[in-house]
Amino acid sequence: MMQRFKNWRLRRTPFHSTYPSRSDFVMNHVDRRMAVDRERGFIYFRIPKAANSTICYRLARQKNPDIDNADDAKRSFLRGSDLTWDEVKHLKDRFYLFTFVRNPYSRIASAYLDKVERMKPKQQQVLSNLQKGDGTPLTFLEFCRYLDRGGLYDDPHWFPQVDLIPADVDMLDFVGRVESLETDLSKVASTIGQSDGAGNDTSVWSPHETGADLKVRELYCGETLSIVRKIYSDDFRFFVYDSVPHWEEFAS
Repeated sequence: MMQRFKNWRLRRTPFHSTYPSRSDFVMNHVDRRMAVDRERGFIYFRIPKAANSTICYRLARQKNPDIDNADDAKRSFLRGSDLTWDEVKHLKDRFYLFTFVRNPYSRIASAYLDKVERMKPKQQQVLSNLQKGDGTPLTFLEFCRYLDRGGLYDDPHWFPQVDLIPADVDMLDFVGRVESLETDLSKVASTIGQSDGAGNDTSVWSPHETGADLKVRELYCGETLSIVRKIYSDDFRFFVYDSVPHWEEFAS
């Protein structure tokens, strides 16, 4: 009952009533992954498994160099639910809107390697969904089948990236890529007037790094490629990633 009331209140906030998410569960994760900075005039839509911890860490340390971890960095920003009606009405005028995305093939491989293969509690949720409780390792193929059979919105680490940007991708001022992180983050830093901050800061916060880009070729088969291509079709289309994998790009 308490969660239902919290969801009701969140739906009624200016941002979320103007830009609704596909479900209350998605809305809650969208809200906590919006990094709003009124002083510098930007909103960063954070996407899990797309270098968001490193990006938040650098952006937060521009204002407060004493921040020494990504969790505190993320908490230092306001959320989407903190925006006023006037700010939402003039969102494009008041804020520089940006995100960083990642090739769906490597992003989902990273989610599997970090959240499932490493035997974290999340694996039990996946195993339960597949009615597999014998303790045997969950393969990447089984994980992809789980996503295809209804698990796609069970966890934000494998939500489609477009669903974490309810304000509409076309409204974004800039879409950076993990594949060109340093170059693109320098562009963001320059735009928000911090060319002496994030643009020169090369610190990385990646305790959950999996090296997925180096492992995608061995993880994927014909069926897993087909599943990821289908269920993340909007990510491939909106963020202009080739749905035909070019393995040499992942290893570069």
